Amino acid sequence: MGATPDPELAGAREAAGRGDFAGAASLFQRVLSRDANHAGAHHGLGTALFRVGQGQRGIQHLISATRLEPGNAVYHFTLARRRAGMGRLEPAIQHYNRARFLDPRNVEAHVDAASLLEMRGDTREARHAVTRALEVEPRHPRARTMAMRLEFRADPPATGDLPDWASDLREIAESPDIPLTRALALDVLIDVSERLGDHEAGWDAIVDCNETDRALSGPSLPGAPQQEAYLATVG
Repeated sequence: MGATPDPELAGAREAAGRGDFAGAASLFQRVLSRDANHAGAHHGLGTALFRVGQGQRGIQHLISATRLEPGNAVYHFTLARRRAGMGRLEPAIQHYNRARFLDPRNVEAHVDAASLLEMRGDTREARHAVTRALEVEPRHPRARTMAMRLEFRADPPATGDLPDWASDLREIAESPDIPLTRALALDVLIDVSERLGDHEAGWDAIVDCNETDRALSGPSLPGAPQQEAYLATVG
């Protein structure tokens, strides 16, 4: 017979899934009061605490989850995103790399890592991470855009190819309802428009990019809120 389901743990995950992070945190804490080494409860509590504005407490629980279950890719991925959101570049990269090793099909981990690696100036590793993402999901919008950004900055395409680049970037910017992807596509489109000498298109991209940046100025990390809610239910 399997282990008896823990009703408080199940209730905590249900609460997180419907967006009641304060309620979820309370229930996760009850689980930990009985079992301080429950990695899933640490992960769920850490994620929930971030959503109620208690990131400093939350990060400690996320760290505990990865230490208790170092082979859990989801735990490393969650911690990496939170470290990135706190501006902790190197720890974030380390946990992204661990998540990518444990789950090579996690496209978001590859693309997030590529973004941070580029910020660190490690373009070669950033391109490798994007390549891994595109191997898993060739049409992934942010991976495609990140690949174009890295290629444009390393070795700009011939002028004759730029209109196709501009068309692809506009398509990516207009199709997904994900502000981070839209902002990235518009950022590259600004550079492409300037190279083409299309100042009107470049200005339109700047305006759209600024509007998108304002949408990204809240406390949430890269990724849709629904995905963050889901992460709190995993354990």
